[in-house]
Amino acid sequence: VVRGLREVGIAPGDSVLVLGSGLIGLLHVKLARALGAANVIATDIHEYRLQTATRFGADHVTLADVDIPTFVRDVNQGRLADKVVVSTGALSAAENGLKSIDVGGCVLFFAVPKPEEQLAIDINACWRESKSVKVSYGAAPLDNEQAMDLIDSERVDVSDMITHRLSLDEIQEGFRLTCDGNDSLKVIIEPQR
Repeated sequence: VVRGLREVGIAPGDSVLVLGSGLIGLLHVKLARALGAANVIATDIHEYRLQTATRFGADHVTLADVDIPTFVRDVNQGRLADKVVVSTGALSAAENGLKSIDVGGCVLFFAVPKPEEQLAIDINACWRESKSVKVSYGAAPLDNEQAMDLIDSERVDVSDMITHRLSLDEIQEGFRLTCDGNDSLKVIIEPQR
Protein backbone atom coordinates (compact mmCIF):
# COMPACT_ATOMS: atom_id res chain seq x y z
CA VAL A 1 0.00 0.00 0.00
CA VAL A 2 2.86 2.37 0.85
CA ARG A 3 4.53 1.61 -2.49
CA GLY A 4 1.30 1.98 -4.44
CA LEU A 5 0.35 5.35 -3.01
CA ARG A 6 3.89 6.61 -3.51
CA GLU A 7 3.59 5.52 -7.17
CA VAL A 8 0.51 7.69 -7.68
CA GLY A 9 1.92 10.58 -5.66
CA ILE A 10 -0.81 11.28 -3.12
CA ALA A 11 -0.51 14.95 -2.15
CA PRO A 12 -2.24 16.98 0.56
CA GLY A 13 -5.60 18.15 -0.73
CA ASP A 14 -6.07 15.33 -3.25
CA SER A 15 -9.38 13.61 -3.74
CA VAL A 16 -8.92 9.84 -3.64
CA LEU A 17 -11.36 7.15 -4.78
CA VAL A 18 -10.79 3.63 -3.44
CA LEU A 19 -12.70 0.96 -5.34
CA GLY A 20 -13.05 -2.09 -3.08
CA SER A 21 -13.01 -1.74 0.69
CA GLY A 22 -11.65 -5.08 1.76
CA LEU A 23 -8.60 -5.19 4.00
CA ILE A 24 -6.27 -3.74 1.34
CA GLY A 25 -8.74 -1.06 0.24
CA LEU A 26 -9.21 -0.01 3.86
CA LEU A 27 -5.43 0.29 4.26
CA HIS A 28 -5.47 2.61 1.22
CA VAL A 29 -8.22 4.68 2.90
CA LYS A 30 -6.18 4.96 6.11
CA LEU A 31 -2.91 5.81 4.36
CA ALA A 32 -4.50 8.31 1.96
CA ARG A 33 -5.97 10.10 4.97
CA ALA A 34 -2.60 10.03 6.77
CA LEU A 35 -0.91 11.49 3.67
CA GLY A 36 -3.29 14.45 3.68
CA ALA A 37 -5.97 13.52 1.15
CA ALA A 38 -8.80 16.02 1.52
CA ASN A 39 -11.65 13.89 0.21
CA VAL A 40 -11.53 10.09 0.46
CA ILE A 41 -14.30 8.18 -1.32
CA ALA A 42 -14.76 4.41 -1.00
CA THR A 43 -16.91 1.76 -2.66
CA ASP A 44 -17.67 -1.88 -1.95
CA ILE A 45 -20.37 -4.51 -2.40
CA HIS A 46 -20.76 -5.07 1.37
CA GLU A 47 -22.46 -2.55 3.65
CA TYR A 48 -20.26 -3.68 6.58
CA ARG A 49 -17.11 -2.70 4.70
CA LEU A 50 -18.57 0.68 3.78
CA GLN A 51 -19.36 1.39 7.42
CA THR A 52 -15.81 0.36 8.28
CA ALA A 53 -14.40 2.61 5.53
CA THR A 54 -16.24 5.54 7.09
CA ARG A 55 -14.86 4.66 10.51
CA PHE A 56 -11.36 4.42 9.02
CA GLY A 57 -11.44 7.85 7.38
CA ALA A 58 -13.51 7.80 4.20
CA ASP A 59 -15.56 10.96 3.76
CA HIS A 60 -18.07 9.38 1.38
CA VAL A 61 -19.01 5.75 0.68
CA THR A 62 -21.33 4.00 -1.73
CA LEU A 63 -22.27 0.54 -2.84
CA ALA A 64 -20.41 -0.44 -6.00
CA ASP A 65 -23.57 -0.91 -8.08
CA VAL A 66 -24.22 2.83 -8.55
CA ASP A 67 -22.88 5.05 -11.34
CA ILE A 68 -19.46 5.62 -9.73
CA PRO A 69 -18.25 8.60 -11.82
CA THR A 70 -21.54 10.42 -11.14
CA PHE A 71 -21.30 9.66 -7.42
CA VAL A 72 -17.72 10.96 -7.34
CA ARG A 73 -18.77 14.20 -9.04
CA ASP A 74 -21.70 14.55 -6.62
CA VAL A 75 -19.43 14.36 -3.54
CA ASN A 76 -16.34 16.04 -5.03
CA GLN A 77 -17.51 19.49 -6.07
CA GLY A 78 -18.42 18.40 -9.60
CA ARG A 79 -14.99 16.89 -10.29
CA LEU A 80 -13.72 13.38 -10.81
CA ALA A 81 -11.03 12.06 -8.44
CA ASP A 82 -7.40 13.18 -8.53
CA LYS A 83 -6.25 9.67 -7.64
CA VAL A 84 -8.09 6.35 -8.00
CA VAL A 85 -7.07 3.07 -6.38
CA VAL A 86 -8.54 -0.15 -7.78
CA SER A 87 -8.18 -2.65 -4.95
CA THR A 88 -10.52 -5.35 -6.21
CA GLY A 89 -10.15 -7.63 -9.21
CA ALA A 90 -13.70 -7.00 -10.44
CA LEU A 91 -13.65 -5.92 -14.10
CA SER A 92 -16.42 -3.39 -13.40
CA ALA A 93 -14.23 -1.74 -10.74
CA ALA A 94 -11.33 -1.47 -13.19
CA GLU A 95 -13.63 0.10 -15.79
CA ASN A 96 -15.07 2.52 -13.22
CA GLY A 97 -11.56 3.39 -12.09
CA LEU A 98 -10.62 4.53 -15.58
CA LYS A 99 -13.86 6.54 -15.89
CA SER A 100 -13.42 8.24 -12.52
CA ILE A 101 -10.04 10.01 -12.84
CA ASP A 102 -9.93 13.72 -13.46
CA VAL A 103 -7.70 15.52 -15.97
CA GLY A 104 -4.09 15.17 -14.79
CA GLY A 105 -5.08 12.37 -12.41
CA CYS A 106 -3.79 8.87 -11.90
CA VAL A 107 -5.34 5.44 -11.47
CA LEU A 108 -3.49 2.75 -9.55
CA PHE A 109 -4.24 -0.89 -10.27
CA PHE A 110 -3.44 -2.56 -6.97
CA ALA A 111 -5.62 -5.47 -8.11
CA VAL A 112 -6.40 -6.45 -11.67
CA PRO A 113 -9.15 -8.40 -13.43
CA LYS A 114 -8.73 -12.09 -14.23
CA PRO A 115 -6.20 -12.87 -17.00
CA GLU A 116 -8.98 -13.91 -19.39
CA GLU A 117 -10.81 -10.59 -18.92
CA GLN A 118 -9.81 -7.72 -21.16
CA LEU A 119 -9.74 -4.09 -20.01
CA ALA A 120 -9.83 -1.46 -22.73
CA ILE A 121 -7.73 1.62 -22.03
CA ASP A 122 -8.19 4.59 -24.34
CA ILE A 123 -4.56 5.67 -24.49
CA ASN A 124 -5.47 8.69 -26.65
CA ALA A 125 -7.80 9.99 -23.92
CA CYS A 126 -5.05 9.42 -21.34
CA TRP A 127 -2.63 11.36 -23.53
CA ARG A 128 -5.03 14.26 -24.26
CA GLU A 129 -6.06 14.60 -20.61
CA SER A 130 -2.64 13.78 -19.09
CA LYS A 131 -4.02 10.83 -17.13
CA SER A 132 -1.64 8.21 -15.78
CA VAL A 133 -2.11 4.49 -15.21
CA LYS A 134 0.12 2.80 -12.63
CA VAL A 135 0.37 -0.68 -11.17
CA SER A 136 1.76 -1.93 -7.89
CA TYR A 137 2.54 -5.43 -6.76
CA GLY A 138 4.74 -6.35 -3.84
CA ALA A 139 6.98 -4.20 -1.70
CA ALA A 140 10.67 -3.41 -1.43
CA PRO A 141 12.52 -3.26 1.90
CA LEU A 142 12.17 0.55 1.91
CA ASP A 143 8.38 0.23 1.56
CA ASN A 144 8.23 -2.16 4.49
CA GLU A 145 10.41 0.14 6.58
CA GLN A 146 8.16 3.11 5.82
CA ALA A 147 5.07 1.04 6.64
CA MET A 148 6.54 0.04 9.99
CA ASP A 149 7.43 3.69 10.72
CA LEU A 150 3.84 4.73 9.95
CA ILE A 151 2.53 2.07 12.32
CA ASP A 152 5.12 2.73 15.07
CA SER A 153 4.46 6.47 14.97
CA GLU A 154 0.71 5.76 15.08
CA ARG A 155 0.12 7.83 11.93
CA VAL A 156 -1.66 4.71 10.65
CA ASP A 157 -3.39 2.50 13.21
CA VAL A 158 -3.82 -1.08 12.06
CA SER A 159 -4.85 -2.64 15.38
CA ASP A 160 -8.52 -1.87 14.71
CA MET A 161 -8.41 -3.99 11.55
CA ILE A 162 -8.34 -7.18 13.63
CA THR A 163 -12.00 -8.02 14.07
CA HIS A 164 -11.72 -11.52 15.54
CA ARG A 165 -9.25 -13.41 17.72
CA LEU A 166 -10.08 -17.10 17.85
CA SER A 167 -8.61 -20.21 19.42
CA LEU A 168 -7.23 -23.10 17.39
CA ASP A 169 -10.46 -25.00 18.12
CA GLU A 170 -12.36 -22.21 16.35
CA ILE A 171 -10.28 -22.28 13.18
CA GLN A 172 -13.21 -23.44 11.04
CA GLU A 173 -15.20 -20.42 12.20
CA GLY A 174 -12.19 -18.26 11.32
CA PHE A 175 -12.19 -19.58 7.76
CA ARG A 176 -15.95 -19.06 7.49
CA LEU A 177 -15.68 -15.46 8.69
CA THR A 178 -12.81 -14.74 6.31
CA CYS A 179 -14.51 -16.29 3.28
CA ASP A 180 -17.84 -14.63 4.05
CA GLY A 181 -16.28 -11.17 4.38
CA ASN A 182 -19.47 -9.60 5.67
CA ASP A 183 -18.64 -9.17 9.36
CA SER A 184 -14.89 -9.50 9.50
CA LEU A 185 -11.66 -7.99 8.27
CA LYS A 186 -8.65 -9.66 9.82
CA VAL A 187 -9.20 -12.92 11.70
CA ILE A 188 -6.35 -14.02 13.97
CA ILE A 189 -5.96 -17.58 15.24
CA GLU A 190 -4.21 -17.70 18.63
CA PRO A 191 -3.12 -21.32 19.25
CA GLN A 192 -2.22 -20.55 22.87
CA ARG A 193 -5.84 -19.69 23.75
